[in-house]
Amino acid sequence: MKRMKSSSVTSRSIVSPHISPYIESSVVLRPFVGMLKNLGAAETWSRSVLWLPFRAADGLMSRRHYPCAGGGREGHRIEAGPVSLFVFRYALVLWFFAFPFIPTGASVALIWFLVFVDFLLRTQTKGIDQAGWPPFFDLPVYIRFPYYLLAVLLVLSAITSLAPESSAVGLELWATYLVLVPLVFDIARAGGERLEILSFGGLIAGAVIVSAIGLLQFSKGIETSAAWIDPLAREEIKTRVYSVFDNPNMLSIYLVSVTPIAFEQFLSSRRFIWLGSAALILACLGLTFSRAGWASAVFGLTAFAILKDKRLLAVLAILIVLVVLLAPRAVLERAISTVTFQDSSSRYRITIWRATIRLIEDFWPSGLGLGHIPFTFVYPKYEIAGTPAAHTHNLYLQFVVETGVLGLIFFIWLCLAALGKALGKAWSHGLSANRSVGILAALTAALSSQLLYGIGDNTWYNPKNALLFWSLFGFIVYTIASHGDSSSDSQDEPVGGFRKRCDPAEPYDFPERSRPRILHVISDRNVGGAGRYVIYLLQQPAMREFDVEVACPGEGRLIEELSGLGMKVIPLSPACQDRSLSLSGIWELYRIMKKNKYDIVHSHSSLSARVAARLSGVRGIVYTRHGMGGGYGVRGASGPGDAHPVPRNTGPRRRSGWILVLWTESAVQARSILGRLTQRFFSTYFADAVIAVSKAAAENLVRCGVIPSKITVIENGVAVPHLAVPPVNALNDSAGNENTKERPLTVGTVGRLSPEKGHSVFVRAAAIIRDRFPSCRFLIVGDGPLKGQLQSLAMDLGLEKEIEFLGYHRDVLPYLQSMDVFALPSYTEAMPFSLLEAMALGLPVVASEVGGVPEVVKDGENGFLVEPGNEEDLSDKIIRLLESPHVRQAMGQAGRETIKSRFNVEIMARRVAELYRSVLAAR
Repeated sequence: MKRMKSSSVTSRSIVSPHISPYIESSVVLRPFVGMLKNLGAAETWSRSVLWLPFRAADGLMSRRHYPCAGGGREGHRIEAGPVSLFVFRYALVLWFFAFPFIPTGASVALIWFLVFVDFLLRTQTKGIDQAGWPPFFDLPVYIRFPYYLLAVLLVLSAITSLAPESSAVGLELWATYLVLVPLVFDIARAGGERLEILSFGGLIAGAVIVSAIGLLQFSKGIETSAAWIDPLAREEIKTRVYSVFDNPNMLSIYLVSVTPIAFEQFLSSRRFIWLGSAALILACLGLTFSRAGWASAVFGLTAFAILKDKRLLAVLAILIVLVVLLAPRAVLERAISTVTFQDSSSRYRITIWRATIRLIEDFWPSGLGLGHIPFTFVYPKYEIAGTPAAHTHNLYLQFVVETGVLGLIFFIWLCLAALGKALGKAWSHGLSANRSVGILAALTAALSSQLLYGIGDNTWYNPKNALLFWSLFGFIVYTIASHGDSSSDSQDEPVGGFRKRCDPAEPYDFPERSRPRILHVISDRNVGGAGRYVIYLLQQPAMREFDVEVACPGEGRLIEELSGLGMKVIPLSPACQDRSLSLSGIWELYRIMKKNKYDIVHSHSSLSARVAARLSGVRGIVYTRHGMGGGYGVRGASGPGDAHPVPRNTGPRRRSGWILVLWTESAVQARSILGRLTQRFFSTYFADAVIAVSKAAAENLVRCGVIPSKITVIENGVAVPHLAVPPVNALNDSAGNENTKERPLTVGTVGRLSPEKGHSVFVRAAAIIRDRFPSCRFLIVGDGPLKGQLQSLAMDLGLEKEIEFLGYHRDVLPYLQSMDVFALPSYTEAMPFSLLEAMALGLPVVASEVGGVPEVVKDGENGFLVEPGNEEDLSDKIIRLLESPHVRQAMGQAGRETIKSRFNVEIMARRVAELYRSVLAAR
């Protein structure tokens, strides 16, 4: 492009033809063009400044001409050249070095310029997208949800602010903070690990200069504001350095964040220039006399040592002892005052916090609005003992003041999501020589130390520290995505900063040295749905390609049955029994998993197992939801809000069932948004695949917040015996002669005697059936907390002779074979094994229309469906079967064919094995 000679510059002369067509056609940028055209010649300089980002972006592009098809004018296509990619990649290195020295406005302008360049490169050029990278703002899924929730809430806080104009400025800053995450993520993907290391080098170099200025201030004895020094310590501590940050505490926040990164550079490169840099930074940090800075630095270095190499803890301990021995008494007293709160500064902060908490009690739902101005408007009304304040002196209180309690929740969620992921990957690699492990350790320590500092001060009162925090946050997200698995056994090469997803159908070549190790974890002592699932699964040939072990409570029927079948069992202590989540359970399971190095942990309703698996670094976590989870749904929909009340019946026999359903309905409606967010959090970060045992269970998981892409529906299956229930007695019976001498008609049910199983409905239905078939007997197989109540109900109804409570039996086959009709009166079921086993034997079934039951029982074809909690409906369908032996036989045979074709345990085992292979192949 030729240089313009005239001083009168038009908008088209400022912007070259490379970018001009895009700007002219842009709905967003067209108004700026008109504005510039209306400017006179005297505003040439102003126009040039306004157009500077476009001129700079224009210089990054090159135009490629191509002939128009069929003749006509020549067209052009904008492409990214090497200069554009160079500037895009390495501008961040320069900014990391320079941002402490330049105004915040300049940093904001540069950041948005890079965002604009990134946008152009992705939408107007052929370049970056050709590498296969996702578009801008395509953040990893584990932070996407809290990130966008926080962004939306910030906009709402600015709109509803008590000082809208001030909050507009705050929103501009917050937009810059948040856009740094995807921007740094994008730039790092463009430059790779080399760019990341160069950026850290620039950051450390800038910190060295900042520290040198601080040391120079100390040597010159620069005058220090009286507000920065406690009156009791003025004689001993006369100078607190602040370098270019205008405040010692703000300087210490910056240095605390850089220190772990400087030590990582030294440990990785073994170059003493980085060690000297770290020492200089620590020296300046010490001279800030910031107690929160000292405590945060110790915390950050301790965290770094634990994650990088625990042997560094000894070195750190020696350094701390030397500092304690050599430091002046005034320094030690100031450090001790961190926990004694005896100085005026601590008392001042505590007073402000008390007043702020009083303020929050009135404004906690929505806050006051972004920025510090709304706080200064309202705070004087809550001020205590004449302690004026411009901000809360606490990062987390400031969040609540500005955005309400939801803002703090979303921010903590976002931080925990990234730091938890980084911790899991760093721990999983142990003492790895991989550079990415050290980078993860340093970034985790840097961010966590700044978050700790936020307890004692509003660390983002100076926007420079907030910019540093969010840029490092972007780097930690990139490191997790691109390098966190680089030392794993996966054979896939990184593509554009991400690993390719393997096609689950592709075979995975397991190492010849051993079969993949699978650990099933069950917290239930009884042989319930999860226990029977594992027993059925592990006896199938499809599982022989895996080395499988089961961890379950050391006492109870489950471990006895598993041991009796010759399975490898690891007994768990009482801390893991019948509890989904416990700290002691996590620790116990973590040690087991770390020692045995499993490839996959398959959790059955044990959250402790999933957390321990993530911390121990197993390659895959599979979670099976055996129930519907939270509330008794009916008519196949057990999600929140889908439960329907059972119709009223004023008779005395309906009272307990109605109370149960009312309780159930209340429980369903009480499920809050927070519960769904928690479910989504644990399914996102503590499970690589979620098995739903029915389509209804899968729909329920989605309603509860689980990501649909992680859910795989694998229906429960049972072994189909070679012989079904002999139909001889059934055919000999008739409606008019139910009192045959061969044996009486028998109706039974199998299941744990607990409220959700609906046994009270079965007992009341038995009383109705007895009126039609006086000799009919009823079997209840199972044990549980309601046994005594059910026996009392049977006695009240005069059924003590007709109903047999058989208790728990490991083998229920003989009892099923003695039944003529099987009943399932449950209020909630996902895919009940007892129903499948009865149908596999050819028994006709009558079952509640809940959860996944309608997926098995087709009403009137292979069984009957009834309304849950309705004993009249249940008894009516059972009587219809008892009256017609031929219908019983036809329905039983149809049910048996259903199990053979769709709910066979061999099918279930093959699909689970396929899922294991796909999980391993994707890691």
